[in-house]
Amino acid sequence: MTDFGARFENEIARCCKSDESIINETLALNMKQRCQDFLYALLREVENRLPGNQQLFQGLSALHPSKVLSQMARFPFEHLPFRHLLEGEQDVLEEQYRKILMHVWADESVFDSKVPDDCTLFWTGVLKYENVVGDKPYKELAMYALACLFCPVSNAAVERVFSQVTCIKTKYRNKMSIEMLDAIVRIRTTLSLKSGCCVQFLVTDDMLQRFTSEMYNSVE
Repeated sequence: MTDFGARFENEIARCCKSDESIINETLALNMKQRCQDFLYALLREVENRLPGNQQLFQGLSALHPSKVLSQMARFPFEHLPFRHLLEGEQDVLEEQYRKILMHVWADESVFDSKVPDDCTLFWTGVLKYENVVGDKPYKELAMYALACLFCPVSNAAVERVFSQVTCIKTKYRNKMSIEMLDAIVRIRTTLSLKSGCCVQFLVTDDMLQRFTSEMYNSVE
């Protein structure tokens, strides 16, 4: 049975009970049938406009921290998305996927006593996490998850990146290295996603220590 909404049903019932209305039960049923046919046609048109590879992105919800850290809601390892990214390190990733559930992430300093609800922030923190001996026990799993999340989902996203590249590397900046171009694109994209600006950007002590002449590659 199609749900047309309470307001629609109330109006139909009021018109059918009114003595002055020309709408009877037969006309009301006909109107509902036409509305239902319209909704079905609208649904088919929406499905036709969806990309053919949409199934590739349906499994991205498996990487959400609320599911990864839940014994009941987590996806089996074989149902994780973008299986081609698992090639070569599948055994390592599967072992890390099992262990990450048992880790008490709320106690780790990378999350400041609170596990973020955002996928990108969560996996970035997992990537930064180091145990007592300085190893990163979930590095491969975090890199896989971030690779899935950073995959462009539309042509528009790719076109925006190319537009930035065109604006940055102009005819007068043709000698700009790929590393410098990549850094500028990443900075612009990050500021855009976070709705930030270079004015509010806070420089860390680590950045200042790295700001030496060694950061520039010599041009022979």
